[in-house]
Amino acid sequence: MATVRKTITLTEQQNAWIAAQIETGCFTNDSEVIGDLIRREQERHFEIDNIRQALIDGEQSGEPEQFDFAEFKCAARLVHLGGTESDIGAVPRRRPNLHDPNC
Repeated sequence: MATVRKTITLTEQQNAWIAAQIETGCFTNDSEVIGDLIRREQERHFEIDNIRQALIDGEQSGEPEQFDFAEFKCAARLVHLGGTESDIGAVPRRRPNLHDPNC
């Protein structure tokens, strides 16, 4: 990848922080520290954009439906015990008996 030479101005505190990062041995020079900070910020923005898009997708997916956690848990156990995801619809819509090994 091509590189571009930049000149930046830092406060004494920022310069000391960069020097401390180099002293840890994780970086060999100022450019590596700054490059790592930029890479992390790019990753953070990418994650934020993904979360924003997921929220938009959720808002546009329609009206919310009632969620029955007990039914979900029973279906998950059914799948875990050897059923398939298609069996989830076969789970009765009732509160499971906590003593029932299938739920």
